[in-house]
Amino acid sequence: MVDGAFTPYSTVSPLAGTAPVGIPPDEVQRIQSYQTYDQIYWSSPGSFRLVLRGTENRPIYIPSGRIIVETMNRYLCKNFGFLVDPLVGTPASQVNANTALTALFRREAFRQKFNANKRFGLIRGDMIFHVTADPLKPQGSRISINTVDPASYFPVPDERNLDRNVRVHLAEQFLQEDGKTTAIKRQTYERVEGATTILSSVQFYTLQEFSKIDGKPYAATPPTPLPAEITAFPVYHFRNFDEPGNPFGSSEMRGLEILMAGINQSISDEDFTLAMDGLGLYATDGPGPIDEQGNETDWVIGPGRVVENAANFRRVNGAGSVQPYQDHVKSIWSFMQMASGTPDAAIGEIDVQVAESGIARLLKLGPIISKSQEKQEVIEGKMIQMLYDLKAWLKVYEAINIDDVDILPTFDDPLPRDTNGDIDLAVKMVMSDPPIMSAATAREWLATRGVVFAANEFQRIMDERAAMAESAATADPLGDRLGTEAPADQPTEPQTAE
Repeated sequence: MVDGAFTPYSTVSPLAGTAPVGIPPDEVQRIQSYQTYDQIYWSSPGSFRLVLRGTENRPIYIPSGRIIVETMNRYLCKNFGFLVDPLVGTPASQVNANTALTALFRREAFRQKFNANKRFGLIRGDMIFHVTADPLKPQGSRISINTVDPASYFPVPDERNLDRNVRVHLAEQFLQEDGKTTAIKRQTYERVEGATTILSSVQFYTLQEFSKIDGKPYAATPPTPLPAEITAFPVYHFRNFDEPGNPFGSSEMRGLEILMAGINQSISDEDFTLAMDGLGLYATDGPGPIDEQGNETDWVIGPGRVVENAANFRRVNGAGSVQPYQDHVKSIWSFMQMASGTPDAAIGEIDVQVAESGIARLLKLGPIISKSQEKQEVIEGKMIQMLYDLKAWLKVYEAINIDDVDILPTFDDPLPRDTNGDIDLAVKMVMSDPPIMSAATAREWLATRGVVFAANEFQRIMDERAAMAESAATADPLGDRLGTEAPADQPTEPQTAE
């Protein structure tokens, strides 16, 4: 890394603390950024260097970073699921694929892991999954999918193609047997030159050696090839902000740090102003109180207390209003919302009429929908690769062959659903003259909007109508008889003689 060069971590570096121990020099900024953004997200005291306006004042940290992250998290990759393509593969393979992946994701709590990893991917800029298998476990429980701290991830790109890695390291600290010495365990996956074979090995380093570019391990396991069917690294790296030329992502809070610091400083100053306006600042032309020993002591001011022998004791007037602070905070927050694509409507501050109008709601939420869609396409592409690779893992370790099927990730529409509006629109199209939509098509469309119908819904409706007609006839037998008897039973008009 060139000294003084602008990097994805330049805006957060001034806020970073002490460099972590045992990290290669080129990776220090990235690792520091993860920790710093974690602190900003959790509004940790000290994450920003604020000016204290008084010895007793305590800075206030507004969770503005958390608001930015959580809002995007609600709209990004909502409700992860998967779909076995019904047009690819045999019906038996499709059923097997659906059963196997449902069992795997349920056992590994993958949906919960995905949601948690997604949130911290927005905070730190990177999220990682690691697929492993233990052939000694009972069949049906051998494959594991785990989340990985991105600070443990060290890829080695191919010099001829920087978008392709020739080696991937996963490093984690652990205590040695003495319970005092910290060491590094590094899992390495490496491609064999000119082949699809993936080699797996483990090395053990001291902290000092690991921080060196050419550090030597004190112990290692020999490289072992993964099964031939597994041709991709089982480490899946998802980047927030897919920036060309940058092998890593960026935090959702990147570039907003100075605005967050401004908000925190203004709120802290406002809090101090309110305290001084309430408690007040007092002055006197005379000396302070004298104790029984004749020494000057501090003033004691409070409810029910009397100030004695104070020459020209008076209150010093300060700021008469905190409105300028509030206006300043609103202005900074507005700029931060525009820069991050986080409109008020996405946070939940939206007028009822706008919420009920589909077009108005879409215009209000447009910035965050567009931004989340771009991010989702990146995550979706990597998930397609991961689901494809899982077929080989299932084949090798669980004896489940589903090579002929395609598996795709699915996500819900991030826009809030207006179910009543959808039903009203469907009814209008069915009841128009002439009808624009059939009742069957209306049910199919509403099903995509979350309305649940039975497979035999039409037959159920016909049965209910028949039952209602029969019930009405039973409740009014006289009316039924009058409707069916011959007209001769009805009274006739009297005849007159000629």
